[in-house]
Amino acid sequence: FFAGKQIEIKDQKSFNRLLSSICKEVYHATPSYLYESINKTKPSTQLSTAKRNFLGALIENWEKKNLGFPEDNFPPEKTLYLTLLNKTGIHKKLKDGFTLVQPSDQSFEALWQESISFLNSTKDNELGLEEFVSSLSKRPFKLKKGFIDVWLPVFLFINRNDFALFNEDRYIPQLSSETLDLIIKKPKDFRVK
Repeated sequence: FFAGKQIEIKDQKSFNRLLSSICKEVYHATPSYLYESINKTKPSTQLSTAKRNFLGALIENWEKKNLGFPEDNFPPEKTLYLTLLNKTGIHKKLKDGFTLVQPSDQSFEALWQESISFLNSTKDNELGLEEFVSSLSKRPFKLKKGFIDVWLPVFLFINRNDFALFNEDRYIPQLSSETLDLIIKKPKDFRVK
Protein backbone atom coordinates (compact mmCIF):
# COMPACT_ATOMS: atom_id res chain seq x y z
CA PHE A 1 0.00 0.00 0.00
CA PHE A 2 1.11 3.53 -0.79
CA ALA A 3 -0.96 6.71 -0.43
CA GLY A 4 -3.98 4.57 0.51
CA LYS A 5 -3.83 2.43 -2.62
CA GLN A 6 -2.89 -1.20 -2.90
CA ILE A 7 -0.11 -1.75 -5.42
CA GLU A 8 0.59 -5.07 -7.06
CA ILE A 9 4.24 -6.04 -7.25
CA LYS A 10 5.00 -8.57 -9.98
CA ASP A 11 8.73 -9.04 -9.59
CA GLN A 12 11.87 -7.57 -8.05
CA LYS A 13 12.35 -5.14 -10.95
CA SER A 14 8.86 -3.64 -10.55
CA PHE A 15 9.39 -3.49 -6.77
CA ASN A 16 12.62 -1.50 -7.24
CA ARG A 17 10.92 0.86 -9.71
CA LEU A 18 8.04 1.41 -7.29
CA LEU A 19 10.41 2.00 -4.39
CA SER A 20 12.35 4.57 -6.43
CA SER A 21 9.19 6.45 -7.39
CA ILE A 22 7.95 6.44 -3.77
CA CYS A 23 11.28 7.83 -2.56
CA LYS A 24 11.22 10.56 -5.22
CA GLU A 25 7.73 11.56 -4.11
CA VAL A 26 8.30 11.42 -0.35
CA TYR A 27 11.79 12.97 -0.39
CA HIS A 28 11.27 15.32 -3.33
CA ALA A 29 13.49 18.04 -1.84
CA THR A 30 16.59 15.87 -1.51
CA PRO A 31 19.34 17.16 -3.81
CA SER A 32 20.89 14.88 -6.39
CA TYR A 33 24.41 14.37 -5.09
CA LEU A 34 26.57 11.56 -6.41
CA TYR A 35 29.46 10.97 -4.05
CA GLU A 36 28.86 7.69 -2.28
CA SER A 37 31.38 8.27 0.55
CA ILE A 38 29.38 11.22 1.86
CA ASN A 39 25.88 9.74 1.51
CA LYS A 40 26.21 7.78 4.74
CA THR A 41 24.78 7.96 8.23
CA LYS A 42 28.19 7.32 9.76
CA PRO A 43 31.01 8.87 7.69
CA SER A 44 34.34 7.03 7.50
CA THR A 45 37.59 8.25 9.08
CA GLN A 46 38.98 8.89 5.59
CA LEU A 47 36.01 11.14 4.80
CA SER A 48 36.45 13.02 8.09
CA THR A 49 40.06 13.79 7.17
CA ALA A 50 39.04 14.80 3.63
CA LYS A 51 36.29 17.02 5.03
CA ARG A 52 38.74 18.77 7.36
CA ASN A 53 41.18 19.37 4.48
CA PHE A 54 38.34 20.53 2.21
CA LEU A 55 37.08 23.03 4.79
CA GLY A 56 40.62 24.33 5.32
CA ALA A 57 40.97 24.89 1.56
CA LEU A 58 37.55 26.54 1.46
CA ILE A 59 38.48 29.02 4.21
CA GLU A 60 41.95 29.78 2.87
CA ASN A 61 41.47 29.58 -0.91
CA TRP A 62 37.81 30.28 -1.71
CA GLU A 63 38.83 32.93 -4.27
CA LYS A 64 41.18 30.57 -6.14
CA LYS A 65 40.53 28.12 -8.96
CA ASN A 66 39.77 24.63 -7.62
CA LEU A 67 40.24 26.05 -4.08
CA GLY A 68 43.96 25.88 -4.79
CA PHE A 69 43.99 22.09 -5.28
CA PRO A 70 46.58 20.95 -7.86
CA GLU A 71 45.22 20.29 -11.36
CA ASP A 72 46.72 16.80 -11.72
CA ASN A 73 45.98 15.41 -8.23
CA PHE A 74 42.61 14.07 -7.05
CA PRO A 75 42.64 13.49 -3.29
CA PRO A 76 39.23 12.94 -1.58
CA GLU A 77 39.03 16.60 -0.52
CA LYS A 78 39.29 17.70 -4.15
CA THR A 79 36.53 15.25 -5.04
CA LEU A 80 34.38 16.94 -2.37
CA TYR A 81 35.14 20.27 -4.01
CA LEU A 82 34.40 19.05 -7.52
CA THR A 83 31.10 17.37 -6.62
CA LEU A 84 29.70 19.89 -4.13
CA LEU A 85 31.04 23.27 -5.20
CA ASN A 86 32.16 22.99 -8.81
CA LYS A 87 29.49 20.75 -10.36
CA THR A 88 26.62 22.52 -8.58
CA GLY A 89 27.78 26.00 -9.61
CA ILE A 90 28.44 27.16 -6.04
CA HIS A 91 32.07 28.04 -6.85
CA LYS A 92 31.76 30.44 -9.76
CA LYS A 93 34.40 32.12 -11.91
CA LEU A 94 34.32 35.91 -12.17
CA LYS A 95 36.54 38.20 -14.26
CA ASP A 96 39.13 38.63 -11.52
CA GLY A 97 38.80 35.39 -9.51
CA PHE A 98 36.21 33.08 -8.02
CA THR A 99 33.29 33.54 -5.64
CA LEU A 100 30.75 31.43 -3.74
CA VAL A 101 27.10 31.77 -4.75
CA GLN A 102 23.72 30.06 -4.63
CA PRO A 103 23.86 26.68 -6.45
CA SER A 104 22.76 26.70 -10.08
CA ASP A 105 21.97 22.96 -9.90
CA GLN A 106 18.15 22.85 -9.70
CA SER A 107 18.16 19.78 -7.43
CA PHE A 108 19.76 21.98 -4.73
CA GLU A 109 17.07 24.69 -4.96
CA ALA A 110 14.83 23.36 -2.14
CA LEU A 111 17.84 22.77 0.12
CA TRP A 112 19.14 26.30 -0.53
CA GLN A 113 15.72 27.83 0.15
CA GLU A 114 15.34 25.84 3.40
CA SER A 115 18.82 26.98 4.47
CA ILE A 116 18.08 30.64 3.67
CA SER A 117 14.73 30.32 5.44
CA PHE A 118 16.53 29.12 8.57
CA LEU A 119 18.86 32.14 8.48
CA ASN A 120 15.91 34.50 7.95
CA SER A 121 14.14 32.97 10.97
CA THR A 122 17.04 34.09 13.17
CA LYS A 123 16.51 37.82 12.52
CA ASP A 124 14.44 38.30 15.67
CA ASN A 125 15.64 35.39 17.84
CA GLU A 126 18.80 33.37 18.14
CA LEU A 127 18.36 29.78 17.03
CA GLY A 128 20.55 26.78 17.65
CA LEU A 129 22.18 25.10 14.70
CA GLU A 130 20.83 21.75 15.92
CA GLU A 131 17.37 22.96 14.82
CA PHE A 132 18.72 23.50 11.32
CA VAL A 133 20.42 20.08 11.29
CA SER A 134 17.21 18.49 12.53
CA SER A 135 15.13 20.06 9.74
CA LEU A 136 17.56 18.72 7.11
CA SER A 137 17.47 15.19 8.50
CA LYS A 138 13.65 14.96 8.21
CA ARG A 139 11.17 14.85 5.34
CA PRO A 140 11.23 16.14 2.64
CA PHE A 141 15.07 16.14 2.73
CA LYS A 142 16.12 13.18 4.91
CA LEU A 143 19.79 14.02 4.36
CA LYS A 144 22.43 11.71 5.77
CA LYS A 145 24.82 12.93 8.46
CA GLY A 146 27.78 12.73 6.05
CA PHE A 147 26.15 15.20 3.67
CA ILE A 148 24.87 17.52 6.43
CA ASP A 149 28.38 17.61 7.92
CA VAL A 150 29.63 19.12 4.66
CA TRP A 151 26.61 21.23 3.68
CA LEU A 152 26.27 23.01 7.04
CA PRO A 153 29.79 24.53 7.13
CA VAL A 154 29.76 25.30 3.41
CA PHE A 155 26.41 27.10 3.66
CA LEU A 156 27.53 29.01 6.77
CA PHE A 157 30.76 30.06 5.09
CA ILE A 158 28.98 31.23 1.93
CA ASN A 159 26.66 33.38 4.08
CA ARG A 160 29.22 34.32 6.75
CA ASN A 161 28.45 38.05 6.47
CA ASP A 162 24.71 37.57 7.05
CA PHE A 163 24.63 36.33 10.65
CA ALA A 164 26.36 36.42 14.01
CA LEU A 165 27.61 33.13 15.45
CA PHE A 166 27.63 32.38 19.18
CA ASN A 167 29.11 29.55 21.22
CA GLU A 168 28.08 29.48 24.90
CA ASP A 169 27.29 33.23 24.96
CA ARG A 170 30.59 34.07 23.24
CA TYR A 171 30.43 35.87 19.92
CA ILE A 172 32.63 34.30 17.22
CA PRO A 173 33.65 37.11 14.85
CA GLN A 174 35.26 34.97 12.15
CA LEU A 175 34.76 31.46 10.82
CA SER A 176 37.84 29.28 10.90
CA SER A 177 38.26 25.66 9.86
CA GLU A 178 38.54 24.76 13.58
CA THR A 179 35.24 26.51 14.35
CA LEU A 180 33.52 24.79 11.41
CA ASP A 181 34.88 21.45 12.63
CA LEU A 182 33.42 22.12 16.10
CA ILE A 183 30.08 23.11 14.55
CA ILE A 184 29.97 19.76 12.75
CA LYS A 185 30.78 17.84 15.92
CA LYS A 186 28.42 19.73 18.26
CA PRO A 187 25.89 21.90 16.43
CA LYS A 188 23.85 22.14 19.66
CA ASP A 189 26.61 24.29 21.18
CA PHE A 190 26.23 26.99 18.50
CA ARG A 191 23.54 29.58 17.83
CA VAL A 192 23.06 32.12 15.07
CA LYS A 193 21.30 35.49 14.91
